[in-house]
Amino acid sequence: MKIKLFAALSLLLMATLILAGCGNQDPDNINDEVQEMQFEGVILEIDEDSILVEPAEGESIRSSADRVMLSRSALDAEETEDLDEGDKVRIFFRGGVMESYPAQVGDLERIERIDE
Repeated sequence: MKIKLFAALSLLLMATLILAGCGNQDPDNINDEVQEMQFEGVILEIDEDSILVEPAEGESIRSSADRVMLSRSALDAEETEDLDEGDKVRIFFRGGVMESYPAQVGDLERIERIDE
């Protein structure tokens, strides 16, 4: 009796796993469905590969960290060449926030300087 129950549960588990793998989602377009997010902050440091930003007070990303590291390789060189330390910027990204320190964002879309 226990063997039949075990066999039935095993078959049910295998069928569930097989069907779960049959989704029709195209992995190349998965970020098209992820909402674009943004936050404002101040550039603290710029180096060859990255930009360190301090999110502004009141930004929801501050619940994750008070510093966010952005990869310059995710952007065109022209987008970052005019940025300087101390600039106030708006960062647009898709995906989650990686809970490292400093935090990192998913798919970096663009950075805009905010002129005051």
